[in-house]
Amino acid sequence: MVIYDVIIIGSGLGGLETAAVLGKKGFRVLVLEKNPQAGGALQSFVVNGCTFSAGMHYVGAIGKGSVLQKFFSYLGIYDDIELQPLDAEAYERFFIDGKEYRYPVGYNAFQEMLVSLFPREEKAVNAFVNKVKEVAAYQDIYNLRTPVNNNLFNNPYFKTGLCDYIETLTGNKELQKLLAAPNFVHAGEKESTPLYTHALILDHYLQGAYRFGKGSGQLVQLLKKVINDQGGTILTNSRVTSVTMTEKEIKQVVTESGEHFFAKNVISNVHPAATLDFLDNSLLKPVYIKRIKSLENSLSPFSLFITLKKGVLPYENYNRHYFLEDNVWPASRYNKEKWPQYFFVHHYVPDGGKYSKCISVITYMKYEEVLPFAGSDNGNVKAEYKEWKKRKAEKLLQRVMEKYPALKDAIETYNVATPLTFKRYLGSPTGSMYGIKRDFRNANYSNILPVTRIPGFYFTGQNINLHGMMGVTLSSLVTLGFFMDINQLIEEINEAS
Repeated sequence: MVIYDVIIIGSGLGGLETAAVLGKKGFRVLVLEKNPQAGGALQSFVVNGCTFSAGMHYVGAIGKGSVLQKFFSYLGIYDDIELQPLDAEAYERFFIDGKEYRYPVGYNAFQEMLVSLFPREEKAVNAFVNKVKEVAAYQDIYNLRTPVNNNLFNNPYFKTGLCDYIETLTGNKELQKLLAAPNFVHAGEKESTPLYTHALILDHYLQGAYRFGKGSGQLVQLLKKVINDQGGTILTNSRVTSVTMTEKEIKQVVTESGEHFFAKNVISNVHPAATLDFLDNSLLKPVYIKRIKSLENSLSPFSLFITLKKGVLPYENYNRHYFLEDNVWPASRYNKEKWPQYFFVHHYVPDGGKYSKCISVITYMKYEEVLPFAGSDNGNVKAEYKEWKKRKAEKLLQRVMEKYPALKDAIETYNVATPLTFKRYLGSPTGSMYGIKRDFRNANYSNILPVTRIPGFYFTGQNINLHGMMGVTLSSLVTLGFFMDINQLIEEINEAS
């Protein structure tokens, strides 16, 4: 009988990163993935000759000297990741109230851009920029420093509201909107989003913004190779149905096919609420179970993966964000009758030449809109679901082409992903791309620790800290701190660059 040191449930970025480091440190690791393909939101897929990324469309802080560069260099794969730097003068273009605003890379350029647009608000701009730097500098692991402790939530910026903070700086509504505009990348809500979330995400993009030259799936393959080369095992089509435990130890992990695997420790990279479905809940406190099940999730995406006609749409080395109403908080003011109220346009790096071969268009959608079809997106798609998807896609495309007319004559074909699609592939109960909604008003309630009261059972992934490549990597490091000397690991990562 094989007894693994660690079994990891779920092969999203957090699961793969954690497995890779554990393997490098000599642990015998098994990764179990319910889907046919590993990678979660990191995976890529090919349709009509186009390679699309499921959820990881661009990344920050991965250039030379960055945390991610050091981490992937430690794993020996950084030089194999094909990256395309986005336009340093305007990696993001926001369209708000009929105006276009351009976010540049770099703190100095960002600050200069804001002051040039709002010369009378220089004091507010400087205060905001300095606060973002302050928030980013505060977190030890984010800066690969020896941590005072492994609790990411012992942080005052979790308990400060982003919108409230911005409004204390300035009464200028236009500036308020522009400072808050990047909340799209974490489905921010005006009433609840912490300053911490927004500041760290903005900081890591200001360090540099990049697209994957061959889709984010390349990173999945590189991480899989690291795991396999170190003797680890990744099994797909292996949905976990139960984890058998006692109060002292974990005994076995059982999959839907009836296979039994044995381990000393188990790490779930699956959404905490979904994890409860296969755990022995009698070993957890009822108040903990109630809290996990009651946590709200951030909004789900509705995505179009569009194949373009050849030589029609010029490649754009930046992202477009359109706010279709007089606000930049679409997640807070979601209205299905007015849907879509926001959308994001992302070009994929072409193989060569100046024209795009494919793009993605993404907007938000509440899971309740797909509830009538909840049993129809699993192999037997009902006619009404197909018709509903078509209507929604056409409505979104109409809005996109009104604002981005260059796309009108460029579309060859498209495929649709709804919250049901993301629920199936990501394992989130509501198909949320960004996991649990963070709420500064009750920070401790909406945060999940990586360690549980079940001996040998842990969490990792985006629900532990932040979503995205940076947030998930930080979460992996925190979880790894329960298996090894975190100070030594951080020292080795710093030395690897």
